[in-house]
Amino acid sequence: MTGNTHRAPTEPAVQRPARPAHRRPRRRRPGPFPVTIVQAAATAAPVVTADQHGRRSAANQTADEFTSAARQGRAPRVGATYDVMWEIDIRQVTDIIADAPGLAADPAPGALLIGRDLRGRPVAVLLHADTWSLVIAPSRAGYTASSFVFIDGHRSEFDLDHLVWSFDHDTSVHGVEWTDMLAAVLAAAT
Repeated sequence: MTGNTHRAPTEPAVQRPARPAHRRPRRRRPGPFPVTIVQAAATAAPVVTADQHGRRSAANQTADEFTSAARQGRAPRVGATYDVMWEIDIRQVTDIIADAPGLAADPAPGALLIGRDLRGRPVAVLLHADTWSLVIAPSRAGYTASSFVFIDGHRSEFDLDHLVWSFDHDTSVHGVEWTDMLAAVLAAAT
């Protein structure tokens, strides 16, 4: 006795006509703003010393923490800073107050970096100069921005590559000038 196996009838495979060999695939049309590249941009990175590299790296990490925290929806965790000590080198701080707005308005290559949140709003503005770096975290309207300045050249006094200070809550004349400078830098940079 042999058994019969019943199979469901299969439909023949649908064959698509072969594409002619002479037919080329469609080209994508350019977007609404076509770009013509004449020459690739080339910027030379500034040459920095070991101390400058350490200061810039520390400032970059602080700005990155503000940016990452804003993108993750958490409070930033920044390292300890020193209270304002105007007596140490008031000339250098007044130079920063005078030079920062101009540097933000016309930055050298790599001197101005802006960290943005997921909505594109600036949350960290980083400004590098020859002997200092400035990190500014803009705040809501009606409040002052928070800032950190990284200053080179304090190895002899403190045996440190750089000092990190925050001048945000100083009520002296220099503190007011500092707050005005932060507003000018933010206006020029963003």
